[in-house]
Amino acid sequence: ERKFERAGRFKDVDTSPVISADGKVIYLAIVDGDFVALRTLDGTTLWAVPGGSSSFPDVDEKAGAIYLSTSDSQVQRISIKDASIVWTLNLKNRGLGSAPIRIGKSHLALSTSHGGILILNRNSGEIVWEKQLGYGTLAPPAFDGRRLVVLTARNYLLVHRVDEN
Repeated sequence: ERKFERAGRFKDVDTSPVISADGKVIYLAIVDGDFVALRTLDGTTLWAVPGGSSSFPDVDEKAGAIYLSTSDSQVQRISIKDASIVWTLNLKNRGLGSAPIRIGKSHLALSTSHGGILILNRNSGEIVWEKQLGYGTLAPPAFDGRRLVVLTARNYLLVHRVDEN
């Protein structure tokens, strides 16, 4: 018989956890709470970043980075090693950001609740490209290696070919 053991308890967990490739760490975003790294074995908190998250984190272990949108309209790159915030982009009047996704070799893409698509430089957080769609978005974009796909609040599926540079 397989058993589950209690490894921790949290208030208001609204996103799915992400488990490290080696299975030793769980990354968990708590809306209006902290973004935390937990030891899988026993749920011990390894580190926490205050601020809350409005998205699933994108964990890039190779780069030692975690990318996420916060519940106060920012996008951040966090160091896996020590939980330091490498950069922060304030989305200002763009609304809440979706979960950022990695595209190409050096970029992130995300949609905003006010109907925008942004492509960011992963190293600096600078906006490389931005497009206003005219519709709010419901979910993060998807990327197939060539095309960025976005679902709008009016149920339009929009496709944009992305130059890998």
